[in-house]
Parts: sequence; C-alpha cells; structure tokens
Amino acid sequence: DTEKAMSVFNELAPAVSRAHFEYTRHTRPRTDLNSEDSASEAGTPHSMPSRPTFGFEADYLAETLDGLAWEPKTVLKFMHSLRMAKRIHSNRIHSVATMLTQISPTYRDAVRSDQFLMKWLGVIRGESEPLHLVSYGFASSLRWATWHAGWHWVHRRRHKTDVSEKHHKIWTSRKESLTQSSELPKEVVEKLLDAAWSAVQHCVIQRWPEEGRGLRQTMMSWIKPTDDEGPLKDEFLAHFQCIEDSRALQESLCGDLSWMIWNMAWHVANKSKSYSADSQQALVRAERHLQRAFRGVNQWRGVNLGGWFLLEPGPCTHFWEKLPPQAKAQHCEWGACAALGPDEAARRLREHRKTYFTKEDFVEMKAVGLTHVRLPFGAWCVVGPRPGEPYVGPCLDQLDQAMNDLEAAGMNVLLDLHGTPGGENAEPPCGRKDDNWCSQHWSADESLKVLGIVAKRYAGRSCVCGIGVMNEPSETHPAQNLTKYYEDAVEVVRRAGMRAGSVAVVLPIFTEYRIGEFLGLWEQNFAAYEDCVFDVHFYQCFGRVWSMKSLEGHMEAAKTREATLRSLPMCCVSEWSIAFPGGVAPSDEVKLKETYKRFGEIQLKAYETATHGWFFWTWKDSAGIDWNLQECLKQGIIEVPKGGRDSDMYRP
Repeated sequence: DTEKAMSVFNELAPAVSRAHFEYTRHTRPRTDLNSEDSASEAGTPHSMPSRPTFGFEADYLAETLDGLAWEPKTVLKFMHSLRMAKRIHSNRIHSVATMLTQISPTYRDAVRSDQFLMKWLGVIRGESEPLHLVSYGFASSLRWATWHAGWHWVHRRRHKTDVSEKHHKIWTSRKESLTQSSELPKEVVEKLLDAAWSAVQHCVIQRWPEEGRGLRQTMMSWIKPTDDEGPLKDEFLAHFQCIEDSRALQESLCGDLSWMIWNMAWHVANKSKSYSADSQQALVRAERHLQRAFRGVNQWRGVNLGGWFLLEPGPCTHFWEKLPPQAKAQHCEWGACAALGPDEAARRLREHRKTYFTKEDFVEMKAVGLTHVRLPFGAWCVVGPRPGEPYVGPCLDQLDQAMNDLEAAGMNVLLDLHGTPGGENAEPPCGRKDDNWCSQHWSADESLKVLGIVAKRYAGRSCVCGIGVMNEPSETHPAQNLTKYYEDAVEVVRRAGMRAGSVAVVLPIFTEYRIGEFLGLWEQNFAAYEDCVFDVHFYQCFGRVWSMKSLEGHMEAAKTREATLRSLPMCCVSEWSIAFPGGVAPSDEVKLKETYKRFGEIQLKAYETATHGWFFWTWKDSAGIDWNLQECLKQGIIEVPKGGRDSDMYRP
C-alpha cells in the first residue's frame, strides 16, 4: 500500500538522491526503457552497466533493493504505490525507476510490460505532453455512461430489477465503447469508469439509505439532502488521484472530468428524490465541466456583421441615405424593398451585399484580436422570398463568397438565421416591422427547411463554429413551442452533416428573464441538446426599466451578468453594446469616453465567463460609437482580451 511504499522509499531516499546526482553527472541523462539492451550495455559515459557502480550510495541502493528479493509484480506494486504518494518529487520517482531497470533485466521487463506505468514515466521524462482536452464525443459518452450507471443503482435500490438491468446493459455498452477508444490510454479510461461507478454508488446511497438504517434516518433523507463522507467517495477520489499522478492528463482536464462525473452522479441521485433545484444545479455544473474539458479556455471573441445580409437602418445608414424619400422613410428591409420595387431593390441589394464588407475588413478584425464573426442572414437569402414578399433573394452565391473571404482571413463564422420565414417577432431585426404580427405568422417548418439547406451547404467548412436557429423570438411564443423547434432544429442540422463537437447549434433565450423557464425544459430532455449553446442578448438601453437607473446602477447591473451566465449550462452572448438610454451617460466628451470604457470593461469581464464567448453588435454602425466596435477599438474604448481565459474566470 501507499504507506508501506513510503516507508521503504524514505529508507532509501538519501541513497536515491545521491545516486541520481551521480548518475546524471557521469552518464547519459536517462535509460531508454524501450531498449532491449538498456540493462546490459557496457559501462561508458554513453551506456549503462548491468548494475550501478558509481559511488557508495548507488551500490547501497542496489544492494538494498536486491535484498528485498522482490518479485516482478512487487516491483510494479511498489511503483504504482509511489504514484499515489504525491509527496515524492517526480525526479526522485524517476531515479527509482531508473535504478530498478538497471538492477536486473527482470525488473526492467516488469516495468516495461505495464503500459500505464510506461506512459506515466514517459510523461515524467518529458517524452510526451499530458493531454489537455478531450473530444466532445468522448466527454459526452463518459457523461452518459455515468448517467446510466446512476439510474441502474437508483432502480436497484428501489428493487426495480427490470429497469435496473436495462440501464446496466447500456452502461456496459458505453463502457466497452469507451475502453476501445484510442483517444486516451485504456488504463486511464478504466480508471475514469471506475471513478464513475464509485461516484454513483456513493450519491445514490446518500439519497436511498438501506432499510436497515432505520425509519427516522430514511425519512430524514427525504427531508434534507446530505453529502456524507464515505468509503465510496474515497474510492472515487483515489481513482482520480491515480489518474492525476499518472500525468497522462493535465491537472485541469483531470479536474473537469472528475467534477463532470461527480455532478452527473448527484444529478441522478437528486432527480430520483425529486430535489428539483439541486438536480438542475448539478446538471448545469456537469455540463459546464464537460464544455471546459472539450473547449478548454478557448473563446469566441467576435463581432456581428450586422446590416449585410439583412438590412437594418443603424448598421447600414449609408445605404438608407441614398434611397429615394419614400423608401428612406421605411425602417426595415421589407419596407425599403417594397418602396423601391423589385428591379431597383434587386440592383441596390446586390451591390450592397457585394461591397458592404470586404476582405480588408476581415483582415482588420483579425489584426485587432477578434477570432469570430456572427453572420446574420434572412431566410430569403437562402430560399428566396415567399409569395407576396418584396425581399430580394436568393443570393447564395454572395453568401458563398462571404464565407470564402472570411475563411481566407482566418475568421471563424457563426451562421445566424436572423430573419425566419414569417418572422420570429414584429421588429425590424427579423426583416419586417409589422404592428399586426402575431406568433402564428412564424413558420417553424419553413425555418427548419432553411436550416437544413444552410447546414448541408456549409457542413464541410472548417471555419464554421456554429449555426443559430433564430434571433430574438417574441415572448409571445410559448417556451414549449420554442424548445420543440430547437430540438427539431438540432436534429435537422446534425442530419445535414454538421456534427456535434465540430459545429455548435445556437439556441436563443430571449429575453434573459425567461432563463429559468428554458432551463426547466432543457433539463427534462437534455439528451436532445448535444453540443448546443444557449444564446442571450444583453442590452441596457431598451425599455423603461433601464431609463430609470442611474449610471452607477447600470454599472452594477452589468456586473450581475456574470452570475446569470454561470447559471447556464452552455452559453454565449451573441449581441451586446455599450449604449445607454438617453440622459444616463455624461454629456462631456472626455467623461463619456471614460464611461464607455468602464462599461465595456465590466461587460467583457462578465462575458468572458460564458462557456463559448461573445459577439459585439456590430462592426460598423452609424447610430453612434456605442454600437460601432471598429471605432471603439480605434479610440481605445474597448480592448479585445488576448490568449485563453483564466481558468478561475471560467470556473463552473
């Protein structure tokens, strides 16, 4: 065991330290454990003798280990025990391994036969780097294995044998699939699965005590959740201690996988007792750890390309200013096209789409540190206008060219179905300002058709990071209807070739006050949301509630965004700005610039905690600098964060 190994090691420690020093001083730095002759070469500065002969300490070490008369399996047991003893520095462990392989070919072969030990020693010697991320498929499969193991134990405790066996079969199937994966060493995967098995047993037993524990204790388990210590929890921790000490995974990845498993186990246990709040919180944390295990500290840091493939007066004021009076008076793409007539609208729109954003814009975005863009488009750009609609389309050739230019500039693209067939709300951002609009005007079926075409067309593009299924759905849409559409959209996108782990499906929660409602529906069927992202928009300039706040009130409100984002399992902020309602910001130009800068810094600090990232609205906008990221960057009001996110900032 570990304590016994430590006792033996402590007796040998002085000799090990001195022998290691002499060894590295007089010979090559390390022994090649993969070499057949590593334990029997002649004693020269470039080769090793069959046993150490350089100094009293090395001889003493060799004689002491020989005197133990260990069998090969004892050598392996000793080495694995040392791995569990974190108090020993890795260099000293390596020196012991080196000496063991030099004392006899038998010991060398014993160590070399253990692939898990070889991987561990190889990492210590710097031959390979610890893995810092896993694929989405691996992390998700491990999560589901834990989920089925949990329900197996729940139903077993409840004596529902048939259901228990059903989940056990799925657990076994997942287990076999994971162990056959070449993504991680088999020994690491087995330890992960052992840890999951221990975790679910611990959590389920806490919620479903044995009958023999007494009626009062059983009743208390229904009233007040507990999180007792116990041998199964110790087993869980020991398995991950073993993985961490193996150095096969980076510490952050090891931690995220362990907490993903632990929270998923508690989700199942709490769900089985109808502890709704605890169950949901555990599932949210499990998903956030899964995202970090898959994504690491990578972040979508981007900007919207507003006004390009869907006209809005603010982002493309120059277009509006050149319109004839009747068209200029309109406030949406529908109105402008209707006033221009089909031929003139087609001419002007085609020219606008060709010239509004250029390759030079994308190069500039890349140069200032932006990595992603969100590309809003209307459904008519893909399938053309519906009968009676004045929109101009389709324009897939121009959309293709936009994708080519963005990819050439090294930008990643979030495709966003910004204007759905029939409109998802009554406002200009979906293409039409319509005071007579109602939720029945929106066509979910036609929207799914558009998504399928876009997903199939751009499925092979390496620059595509995600696809948004709609923008800012009206709050008159029942949440159940929207989640049904979201789940159907995920299926359509995946069937079209955009796979989970390659392309995220972005699902709006609008407004933020509906987060609780959507989280409840997500938890009921979270299996349908593989590699999805909830999208929220944060503006503090629309509505009476924001006009009533002081400037400091706005700053404090922006700080609360961090807590909001941490409450979501996977999220991005695809629209935000530094705009205030009229009369809130100072009128002095210098103070106004300082206020904008502070407001931007507070928001960015919060948005960096989103699992996926953020997109400013928009790159260029004539409505003012508070909507114009290009100008904000030039004037030093906003600075794009560099590098990966701090791990503390992105804690689940």
